[in-house]
Amino acid sequence: MHAEGRIPFATYIKSEDQVRSSSSQGQGVAVKVVNFTRRRLDKMWDDGSSSGVYNGSVEGHLGARTVLMTYAGHAFLFVDAETKQLYRRFVMRSDVHLILLEPEDDDAAAASDEYTAALHEASFMRDYYAHHGYPWLARYGRPAPVLNMWPADHVGQTHVVETKQSQCNCSDVDDPNIRPHDNYPLVLNLT
Repeated sequence: MHAEGRIPFATYIKSEDQVRSSSSQGQGVAVKVVNFTRRRLDKMWDDGSSSGVYNGSVEGHLGARTVLMTYAGHAFLFVDAETKQLYRRFVMRSDVHLILLEPEDDDAAAASDEYTAALHEASFMRDYYAHHGYPWLARYGRPAPVLNMWPADHVGQTHVVETKQSQCNCSDVDDPNIRPHDNYPLVLNLT
């Protein structure tokens, strides 16, 4: 349909050169926000009014997180939920996908493992975007997948597994011919 001109707005993943050379104004952007201020902050989309448009909150506990789904060029105000004082204003960019709301210099959070991990995540996300031209949006630092796999020493190796728990077709549980038999073990060849 795109080739026929019926979906003219469809875009595809671009090469690194295309991403860097294209205008970022108006591009959709997902931004992770991590709060180390120890203050609950309201996210306000800056629509030009004096207060902005409420877009949720980020809690004040160490490393609290939220996500913004917005567009490059949009501005957001982070306002202290208790005092209603402006903490910071951010203008979204297509190449920024993590915002750290940093702790005060004298706050112990600045030396915490959580803050150090968040700094590593921010560095990883910048490097990933610079290398690939698109953001890492998955959870950072996730554990390696755990799959029940049999090790192989060479391509084509087969493991033979035998079990007394053989296959059973239970369409008619009263028929003795379809019940598993202890004297007929199930043999599986895993390649």
